[in-house]
Amino acid sequence: GQFQAVTATPEGWLAAGTIRFYESDEDGVLWTSVDGRTYTPVGDDPDNGPLDAPDHQGVISLAADNGGYLAVGWDAPDSFREGGVSASGPGSAAVWTSPDGETWDRVASDSFSGDGYTVMMDVVAGGPGHVAVGAEYIEFSNNGVVWHSADGAEWHRVTSTHPHADQPKALAAVAVGPQGFIAVGSGGVWASGSFDLPED
Repeated sequence: GQFQAVTATPEGWLAAGTIRFYESDEDGVLWTSVDGRTYTPVGDDPDNGPLDAPDHQGVISLAADNGGYLAVGWDAPDSFREGGVSASGPGSAAVWTSPDGETWDRVASDSFSGDGYTVMMDVVAGGPGHVAVGAEYIEFSNNGVVWHSADGAEWHRVTSTHPHADQPKALAAVAVGPQGFIAVGSGGVWASGSFDLPED
């Protein structure tokens, strides 16, 4: 498996990423560690973990807060994965939530899909709630996407309030500070300036 993200837990560490089986299936996978050196897959069967599902999924980022954990990434059918991440297709962003790092539930939202392949690249707790960033790939172009959730279960795309603002390109990381959120990516820096995020 490929490690993509890690976050601290009361017991040690929780890591996440993607594992590929037999050239035909990719699944999000989770590991726990007490000492940061030795990692054990979450679930009784490492080939059928709590994020296992049909088609292909992967985890790119994790976030922790007092209410548990969030994992974000992507989901795509067999036919689309042959074209690669930058191709246009029906792939969507994906979110999973957990109260303890052991049991996980997939979150459903219309905001996770769009006109192309949509992926969440990073998520951060704060605001209140969570903010995630990523991209939507359409043909040979990409647009940055920002999502907000107050509770981790209901998600909305965030819209820009600046009348002449350019659509940000793919956003790769997000951070929270005293004055709001900052997201960075191939199009530069996107700043919220506050915790009041306008939603679609």
